[in-house]
Amino acid sequence: MYDWRFTSWLQANAYLQQLKLEENTVSSLLEIIATYELNYVIVFLSIANDKKILDFVAKVGNLCGSRAINIYASTGKNFNPPGNPKVYSILPMPKSPSIEISKVTRYQNAALNYYLGLTESPYLHYGYWETLPVPADELTLARLRIAQQAYTDKLLDFIPKDIKTVLDVGCGIGGNAAYLLDRAFGVEGLAPDPFQQQRFLKCTGDRAIFHLTKFEDFQATHSYDLVLFSESSQYMSAVDIAKGAAAVLNPGGYVLLADMLRSNPDYTEGMFSNCHVVEELEAALMQAGFNLVKAEDISAHIVPTIDLYVDTFRRYGLNTMIYVADLISIAVPPIHKILRWIFRRWFKKLVVEGLEASQLFEKHLCYEIQLWQLREKDERSK
Repeated sequence: MYDWRFTSWLQANAYLQQLKLEENTVSSLLEIIATYELNYVIVFLSIANDKKILDFVAKVGNLCGSRAINIYASTGKNFNPPGNPKVYSILPMPKSPSIEISKVTRYQNAALNYYLGLTESPYLHYGYWETLPVPADELTLARLRIAQQAYTDKLLDFIPKDIKTVLDVGCGIGGNAAYLLDRAFGVEGLAPDPFQQQRFLKCTGDRAIFHLTKFEDFQATHSYDLVLFSESSQYMSAVDIAKGAAAVLNPGGYVLLADMLRSNPDYTEGMFSNCHVVEELEAALMQAGFNLVKAEDISAHIVPTIDLYVDTFRRYGLNTMIYVADLISIAVPPIHKILRWIFRRWFKKLVVEGLEASQLFEKHLCYEIQLWQLREKDERSK
């Protein structure tokens, strides 16, 4: 069964127009879709013998998370849409499994909301600073937004000319996807977070399908020319990245990976320790049948973003924390003592490490963009 989800009435409308069905049938189906109250999928006799109906049933059945179809009769027995097409069958559609949002993800989303309000940027990724900022007063949020755009331009330079379809894994809020859609790529996003789903669909203007799932659990119904991992690789194992990408790619398809990686495998504790070791990631991709086509270390052009984050936190975040703590110590001294103990117990190490982020990166990590191509099956079996 297909699992290609509509995410808006506009997508459903565009798809139905492509089917070139009878006008009264299209108008009936569109009215059903427009209700956003779907509990059943109605299969019409006029198109029941057409293979297109299979695709339609799956798509409209998943519209709005498989919530709805019959505003006229909840049981579906007395369904009588405009145009009076004959009902061939009524198929109840199961609800999609819910995604449990962990406390860690909720913390991350709170941070994302703060970051988005601070930067007013459509991107979550680091910036690619083409001209390195000297002196430090050139580290501004305005320049960060320019650098983030340059980063996406850099990704585009790595995409082969014949690529048409892209699966954006860990797609964030849709900045990269919107950029690629504007350049005529077919893009689908994937992430296990409803917050990112909402922002992604808004950013892309409902032009792209969003898969609310982990990549490890993704059940693709068709293959892609390229799988993009832009600063999302650290949330999956290297083996899951390699095997998952190989499973959803067309023959000769590509993986484009851009992320912070550990150049020092002995760095195993700290704020960046979840990043993959360069050699381990490369070994997993080669084992899954990929060849490295092109790679570039852009660390020097990424560091200014870290410097900006640290400087912003030191100027505003840290000083605000000190100011609030001073107010509490004056107004409610006992509470101040408790909070000071909590800070020293759980947060001081994180703050100190955060202030040293640039030095940690330069000592233990690098930032690379890598393009890998999947070998043909006969070549992989040799």
